[in-house]
Amino acid sequence: MLMASLVLPTLALAKGAKGGTPADRAQATLTTLQARYDATTARVSAKLARLTAAADKLEAAGTDVSTIRAAVVAVNAKLAIAASEKAKAVELLNAVAGSSDQKAALKTAKVQVASVHTALKATRAELRIAAAAVRAAKGK
Repeated sequence: MLMASLVLPTLALAKGAKGGTPADRAQATLTTLQARYDATTARVSAKLARLTAAADKLEAAGTDVSTIRAAVVAVNAKLAIAASEKAKAVELLNAVAGSSDQKAALKTAKVQVASVHTALKATRAELRIAAAAVRAAKGK
């Protein structure tokens, strides 16, 4: 709940910044992107730590956890892709102010921001698969 209260005002700023220059909108979008990315990766990392601890506990009990370990590797791979996409988006958003055609640069940057959101969705989907593997290993 605390994270949502931090993200929502930033989101309102980005959506409400229609009257500003493209450079202002790019900065608002950048702020929103960073807040959402940080919140999502924090939640994913916390859940991943719990799943890894559960896998360690199951492994100590003699259960095969190879599926869980593979799912954790997949989540980490998706996180790396999301980080790469975010870096590209940040670079494009920061370049809007210096661009000769700021509107076109902002449009290009927003396409990249959408790919960050898609990568984060894929990360969360992989995380759900890992959680399902833990539940299956526990027999629930």
